[in-house]
Amino acid sequence: MARWKRIHYKEGALPPDVVSQLTDVRRQPFSSSGLVRDFGALRAALEAGIASGEVKVENARLDDILIALHQGD
Repeated sequence: MARWKRIHYKEGALPPDVVSQLTDVRRQPFSSSGLVRDFGALRAALEAGIASGEVKVENARLDDILIALHQGD
């Protein structure tokens, strides 16, 4: 569960290949968020956005993880 994170990002802050790896993507008018199953694998790709403040990372909640896993079936 520790590897799962919710990534909040401004549109255009992430490369398309990173966005394609997110699940449970939620789009808002000014930002979006999505779950990543293995944060360690994407950490390097997110560092610039985190440093600039355009990307924020938080621990995923268990219910979000379970929903994402169920949607993947």
